[in-house]
Amino acid sequence: MSRIVFCDGELRAKLHYAHIDAIELGTTDCSYEFVEDQPPAAISAELEDDNECFYVTDPNGLLNAVTKHGLKVDHRTILLLSEKDNSVLTPIASELGRLRYVLGAPNPTMLRGFVASALEFDLSGQIRGVVPRLLNPQGLHSKSLSLKDVAVRSSVQETVMDFFSEQLQIHKATLVNGISSYPKYMGDIVDEFLMNAIWDAHPVRKTIDRSVQPSLDEGEHIDVECLCDGYNLTLSVTDFHGSFPASAFSKPIRYVLGFKDEPQLNEGPGGAGLGLLMTLQKVAALSIEVEAGQVTRSVAILRGDQPLREMQRRPRSVMLFEKR
Repeated sequence: MSRIVFCDGELRAKLHYAHIDAIELGTTDCSYEFVEDQPPAAISAELEDDNECFYVTDPNGLLNAVTKHGLKVDHRTILLLSEKDNSVLTPIASELGRLRYVLGAPNPTMLRGFVASALEFDLSGQIRGVVPRLLNPQGLHSKSLSLKDVAVRSSVQETVMDFFSEQLQIHKATLVNGISSYPKYMGDIVDEFLMNAIWDAHPVRKTIDRSVQPSLDEGEHIDVECLCDGYNLTLSVTDFHGSFPASAFSKPIRYVLGFKDEPQLNEGPGGAGLGLLMTLQKVAALSIEVEAGQVTRSVAILRGDQPLREMQRRPRSVMLFEKR
């Protein structure tokens, strides 16, 4: 077997050289070989024969590989988006739920980190997620909280907003204008993540109305971590149920691909599916990291060098790391 990351030839011609370099660097970070001169038929055949190979492509390349060469979409398919509307993929819509890495043409630093995170997970089987690959430990500021009482949810939200507001001031020399709303966005997102962790993740509480404030089980806690290195702003919420259903991931995938025709947004009584879609409206990237029965970590990412208007124009990135 060979550890190869194949890059679609037509995609190679479309991408800026900085994005190609980022993909190649992310590949070499994990000791994979980067190959960009193979035709789609050969790539599809290689992927079928060798389960350690990955394929980086765009919507047109994916459509071609699936419909003409029998490619089976799975966790080794890394899809790059340059547009929000990807209705070209409608003929293979039923295949898209098996995607795990859909990257909205992020800046090169993010792209390198995302690619390396996916490869590292496949190699090790251990979930480190995207944050260690993105953030620079030098100059890193952090805030960690552990929620043991649902009644403090609103104060956690305030603390998160205060942290990121402080970071905008501390790093104002390296951050751009037009991101003053990001602390408020992170406050909204932590509330969504906490609702999912409190209600939807729990085997009993997922069936009760969210207007009812429950008590956490004895010994139960939900961890919140805020990080900023002067460029990346990340928010993580971790519960210890590991109950996020893989089927729910098809909803954020469809959203970032531009499919707005999903008839049912909610995944179960609580509405975690809808919450993720609302989160995606406010972030550059969303990562869900799940070890079944053990841990679910939801991670929201914003870039301090990307103004709000630019972020809103671009397609989002979504990643699912799923250990079973």
